[in-house]
Amino acid sequence: MGLHFNRIYLLFGGFLWFFTNCSSEEILNTDWTIYGGSHEKTHYVTQTEITPKNLHRLTKAWEYRTGDAAKGTQIQTNPLVIDGVLYGISPQLKLFALQATSGQALWTFDPFSIDLKGNDNFPFSMNVSRGITHYKNKFGQTILYYGVGSYLIAVNAQTGKRHRSFGDEGMVDLHTGLGERAKDLYVAATSPAVRFKNLLIVGSRVNEGLPAAPGNIRAFDAETGALVWNFNTIP
Repeated sequence: MGLHFNRIYLLFGGFLWFFTNCSSEEILNTDWTIYGGSHEKTHYVTQTEITPKNLHRLTKAWEYRTGDAAKGTQIQTNPLVIDGVLYGISPQLKLFALQATSGQALWTFDPFSIDLKGNDNFPFSMNVSRGITHYKNKFGQTILYYGVGSYLIAVNAQTGKRHRSFGDEGMVDLHTGLGERAKDLYVAATSPAVRFKNLLIVGSRVNEGLPAAPGNIRAFDAETGALVWNFNTIP
């Protein structure tokens, strides 16, 4: 049974921005720009204002409700915080941006406003999206990438609109490079891509029974969405 979460509490770790009697001194390295907090997935940032001695004084700063929880949906996302903006994913896979200090909504991107062919065959419980990857492109724009079913979608972090120069109008079909037999089989990007320079390295979830698509690891160009290399996990 899916967990029906439609709210986010920012009461812990690097996501706490205000609490009673906090210091006004500027804190460095408080952003959470990578899934898991760091390349090592430490789930930790340096935060000297929060200590075991003052932990009991933490209070809720704000609460945000996505408003789209339903049967079979869940939040598994680890939000990013970049330049004071929090980016998260709702139970129904809407990407949203909030002011991290206040929780004020800046924009929401609904991927199902697009014709995502083939995704209606799979329930949300199989299409969770655990995180987001970001990349500053050659024009200085911050682009967000996340998986929605069998698509990797690129969204402009400032506008909340599809970054249409990536792939096919802002989307890459994750059946790409898996062969003709896999074109109608279940493939989903449930975990965020790992970025290396201008490459988005993507794994995928496939059917655990037969028939199943190959579980290849692939790298896509973050600027264009072109497939750069394709590693066959089964030779």
